[in-house]
Parts: sequence; structure tokens; C-alpha cells
Amino acid sequence: MNNTNIVLIGILFIGIVLVSGCTIKEKSSENVSTPIPASTPTPSPLEEKNPKTVYLWKTLHRVDIQAKCVFSQERVQRMKKNDTILEMSFRFPENITISQQIGPNHSFIPANESGYRILENVSDALFILEDNLNEELKGHILVSYEEVKVEGTTNYACWAVREEGSKEIDKTWIDEINTILLAIAPANSSITLTGMLTVVTGDDCGIPEGCGPKYKLWDSHIRNFIPLLGSFKKEDSELIVRVTGTKTIFPPSEYGDMVNKAGEYTSKKYPCLSFREEYSGGIFTNWSKAFSWEVHANSPILKVRMTNTSADKTQQPFYELWYNGNSGSFIREGKYPSDVVFCP
Repeated sequence: MNNTNIVLIGILFIGIVLVSGCTIKEKSSENVSTPIPASTPTPSPLEEKNPKTVYLWKTLHRVDIQAKCVFSQERVQRMKKNDTILEMSFRFPENITISQQIGPNHSFIPANESGYRILENVSDALFILEDNLNEELKGHILVSYEEVKVEGTTNYACWAVREEGSKEIDKTWIDEINTILLAIAPANSSITLTGMLTVVTGDDCGIPEGCGPKYKLWDSHIRNFIPLLGSFKKEDSELIVRVTGTKTIFPPSEYGDMVNKAGEYTSKKYPCLSFREEYSGGIFTNWSKAFSWEVHANSPILKVRMTNTSADKTQQPFYELWYNGNSGSFIREGKYPSDVVFCP
């Protein structure tokens, strides 16, 4: 295990959140195959209260399969000390409708008029994010309610969300809640993250400047990633690692400003690739814009890449404009290939 210092960075629009001073705590000994990442899903709307509380509440309503085991308070306390758990406690017991449907032969089980089960007098729910005791409980939700309380003692039934179209347990809610926890964590707070590391260099993507973040930490379903900065080795790619660090926030830059600045630059240097709209006066470019960022000497660099994506050839020339993420000032232009002529 290497104790490599790294920096973690997350991005929302063009605002940059940075987790600094990180150290690898653990990593797997074998590589993991990397599927093609899907697009990042949009989080569910969080209507009220703390986003974490709202998401856990919605997840609790989604549970639909129950294990036969019941956990005592003593065992639960042991799990709290060793596992990574989020706890939702209710000041007053709640009747909670879940997603398990009850058939007519089980009329003795509380259910609503649509046949969905009701857990009566729920006092506590434990969401297991990491099972460090190796009890195969990751992704399970322990719930204390009327049916499992015996002579005044607090016991917990074990529930989970079934993966749609499968008998497997759906654990994607863990990735979603981890994203929320990172987003709402205050600046300078300690952050611990686990995921699969991928390393993509300029040599890999064929562009000297690179193809976006060089290091990425992917969630368990390879859907969301947190970009990383540091001194990872190429052979660390596709390993599962756990890192800790401190959250820091860079000043945000406006998305609209980047679009306008790129348009103004193009109209002056490459007039053949832009035009001004007659009525609004706005500048439009002929080529598509792609946005990315890097960090150099602890300063965020925002990039706008202009590429002729409508052309037939697979690899097209492009020019890329770099701006300072703090001040918005122009830094440089890069072209690929370097001798390309855009406006003869």
C-alpha cells in the first residue's frame, strides 16, 4: 500500500470543489475491468430539510425485501462502532409505507388500500454504507418498528431495495448519498471516499494537453466520478482505493461568461468560424463547444474546446481556450494539430 498524497476535485457546472491533502488508505491488489462510463445521472429533487435526510427518507420508502434475521441492540451497537452507517431517528414513532406489496393471504400484515405494507411505529433506521465486519450487509437498511420490538427492547429487522428486474439488492443509493454527503460537507471538513481509480494520460488519448482530468475516482457502478490530482502511478489504474482529505472550495466561474468569452475570441481571431446574430447581437460559433478543467499550481484552469463535430472524419482539429478559474482572465490558446490553419 502506497501513502501517496493526492488532491480530490469535484465539479458542479463550472464551480470547483476541491478536497485537498488526501492520502491513499487502502487499495486492491488486482485490477478491475473498466466498462464505458454512462452519463452522470441527475439527483432526485430534494424538496425540503437537509438533502441527506430527504434522500434517506425516500430510500426508506423504497425498501421491498426483508431478510429473516432480527438484530439485537447489542449487535447493532457493535456494527455502529465498526461499519459506516447513517442513522435516521424519529422524535415520535412514524408509520411508514414501503414498497413491498402484501397479498390477500396476509391480511394480518398492516397495509394501505393499495396493498403496500406499512411499518408501524418506526423509531430508528440504520443505512449501512460500508460493512467492515464482512457480514454481507452493505446496502441493507436496519429498521426498528412495532413488529420487532419485544417486551420493550429495541430490535431491528433487516430490509433492502430490490434491483429492478432482478433478485439482487440495489446498492446504487449508496453512491447517491455519498454524492450528497460530499456536496453538503462544509469547507475544511474531513472527507473519506472509496472508488475505482482510472488514469488517463495525454499519451492514452492522443492529445498532449490531456483529455480532461488525468485521475478519476469512480463510484461502484462506474456512473459518477470525482477527478483527482496527485502522483498516482500508471499501474494504480483500475484499482479500488480509499482516500481521505479535506474539502476546499474554489471560487465559481459563470458558465455564461465562458461561452461569451469563447465567442468573442473566435470572432476576432477566426471570423470564418463565427457570426453575429442580427437581432440579439450575440456571437455564435460554427463549431461545438466542450468544457473541461485542470488545476495547475493550485489554481483552477477552465477550458473551452471548439471542434467541428459535424465533419465526417473521426479525429478533427480543434482549438482550446484556457481561462483562469478564479479571475476569468484569458491564459492561452492551444491548437491540435499545432500547424492547423482554421481561416486561410
